[in-house]
Amino acid sequence: MTFFLGALILWDVLFRSQQESPISFLEELLSRNLMNLFASPLKPGEFLAATMIMSIFKVVCVSLVMGLCAWLFYDYSILIIGLCCSPLC
Repeated sequence: MTFFLGALILWDVLFRSQQESPISFLEELLSRNLMNLFASPLKPGEFLAATMIMSIFKVVCVSLVMGLCAWLFYDYSILIIGLCCSPLC
């Protein structure tokens, strides 16, 4: 059970990190706000940096909530996985 719970949390982190940046750009494109956005003094690099920062913020928030729920409801700590998964560490 703990293997699947850890895999679910890490899969959601991967999924959200890949999803947030394109979804933010598509929201601007579909709301037809992209022309207004680029007509402003905001540079494309600043727009991309802000999108990346907000994506990282959302991923961290969701990861913290999922880790806290796993700890409260299942007594599972995501921190037991560690940073190094190879047998040489």
